[in-house]
Amino acid sequence: MKHLYFCILFLLLSIPTLAQKDKIPNSKIYISVEEMPEFPGGFDSLSYYIKSNFGTPRYQYTEDSLATLNISFVVDYIGFVQDVEVLSRVHPLVDENAVNLIKGMPQWKPGKQDGATVNVKYTIPIRVPAPKPVPSFLRDKLPFGNYTYDKEAYETGVFLDIEKRPQFLKGDKSFRAYVKQNYQVPKEAAKQKIDGTAKLSFIVSPAGQITKIKALSELGHGIEQNLIEVLEKMPKWQPGSYKGQPQKVKRTVEFLVVKGKASFKEFVPSEYNF
Repeated sequence: MKHLYFCILFLLLSIPTLAQKDKIPNSKIYISVEEMPEFPGGFDSLSYYIKSNFGTPRYQYTEDSLATLNISFVVDYIGFVQDVEVLSRVHPLVDENAVNLIKGMPQWKPGKQDGATVNVKYTIPIRVPAPKPVPSFLRDKLPFGNYTYDKEAYETGVFLDIEKRPQFLKGDKSFRAYVKQNYQVPKEAAKQKIDGTAKLSFIVSPAGQITKIKALSELGHGIEQNLIEVLEKMPKWQPGSYKGQPQKVKRTVEFLVVKGKASFKEFVPSEYNF
């Protein structure tokens, strides 16, 4: 990221802290030890890992203005990263990115105290582009970080998840029945006996209308196209809402395809891009 800066803050306290957390076998967690844990390759490698893997901001940000995201984690006595926690949040999308980045770290060289490997807690401040002010359509409506919205939310107001999700008529069972009744097996797909998973996304408007249908899979042979036609003909949905106010919400759905015949599988989490 062009504007991403970071540093590691070692909390050099002389007194170790204790934490009772079942998921760490040895529950004693130190803040400072005689031999601190080490990322593979040392500090420079840690710096490179964060800078090269953090990615670009998925939100509207202000040029030349930085915010600090503080994130803590424990390097356990084996060297694995656990208990990742965001201490100071910046934006739901960058917070999530940072957590996934830390969780994906390779195994560290564990810290040592009195010759034995121990659990050590780290805090890393990451400097990121400061988000632009939240616009009026989100202000006082969205608990920061509780619900997720698309990277273009500042323009479109499209949520990826929300307090009350959109629903087709009477729910998933009726959606399954609708697909079964309306999907036509493409002749080429039946002939080629195509199997797999088809994946499509769409937006449910505040009025319950279906818009921006997009195929995310590439099974081909007319499968995605026929599913798009099925979705285009759907009746209005019950829209998603927050605090009783209808909102635009993106939904992503998977279909199980067996010998060209598609049936509803499940709704899955939506991604940030359209």
